[in-house]
Amino acid sequence: YHLFSLDLSGWDTSKATDFSCMFYGCGVTSLDLSSWDTSKATNFNSMFLNCSGLTSLDVSNFNTSKATDFTDMFQNCRSLTALDLSRWDTSSVTNFRGMFFGCSGLKTLDVSNFNTSKATSFSYMFYGCNNLKTLDVSHWNTRSVTNFGAMFKECTGLYSLNVSGWDTSSATNFRE
Repeated sequence: YHLFSLDLSGWDTSKATDFSCMFYGCGVTSLDLSSWDTSKATNFNSMFLNCSGLTSLDVSNFNTSKATDFTDMFQNCRSLTALDLSRWDTSSVTNFRGMFFGCSGLKTLDVSNFNTSKATSFSYMFYGCNNLKTLDVSHWNTRSVTNFGAMFKECTGLYSLNVSGWDTSSATNFRE
C-alpha cells in the first residue's frame, strides 16, 4: 500500500524541536507544510529522505532560524523540480552534508541568500543535481567549512558556478 495524499494542515507543530526522518521514504506526491510552525526546530536531518515520488513540496514558510542540521534533508527527492527556500534563515546551520544529494529533477533552486557563516560541512550537498543549470553560491561564507568532499559531483548540467571568492583555508577534505 502506498499513501498518495496526506493532510497535515491541522497539526500543531509549535513545540517541535526535531523533524528528523519524519517523512523518510514516504510515498506521497505532494505535501503542503506551509502552515507549520517550525520556529523551535533545530534538527531537520533526513526529514524528506528517499521521498522519490514527491513532485510538490511547500516548505517556503519554514522558520529555520534555530536549525543547526540539514543533513540529507531532501536526499533522493528526485521528482522535485523546484524548491523555494529563498526566505530560510540558515545562520545557525553547521551541517549541510547531502542536503540535496540525488535531487536529479531539480531545475531551479534559490540558495543565494543562505547564511553559511557557521557551516562546517558541505560534502555531497548537491551531488547528482544534474538538471540544475545555474546555482548562485557566490556570496556564501565558507571560512569555517572543513569538508567540501564531492559537493558538486555529477552536477553535469551546471554551466554557471562562481566560487572564486570562497575562503577554503579551513578545508581538510575536497575529495569523496
